[in-house]
Amino acid sequence: MSTMHNMIVGIYDANGEIKELPLFQLLQWKYAIKIEMQTGMKMKGGRSVATHVRKFLSAPRYPIKDLYNHIATSLASINEQLGVPTVGE
Repeated sequence: MSTMHNMIVGIYDANGEIKELPLFQLLQWKYAIKIEMQTGMKMKGGRSVATHVRKFLSAPRYPIKDLYNHIATSLASINEQLGVPTVGE
């Protein structure tokens, strides 16, 4: 049986600095924000994933679509650097 290593990756914050976090966390944020955009559904307790991510990235209140696009673009770049094949969504 093999184990998967949750690699640490970087994403640019609003100040142009790189913030490190696990790759799986970035992937979770991408899909949680996508669901939030489509349904308005929030995390347990009524908190917004987008608000949490904005705080982590020191970002002002950008439109949620811009935040999603930044994360999606960052993930695409990371996957390209890792040689991961592109799969349609």
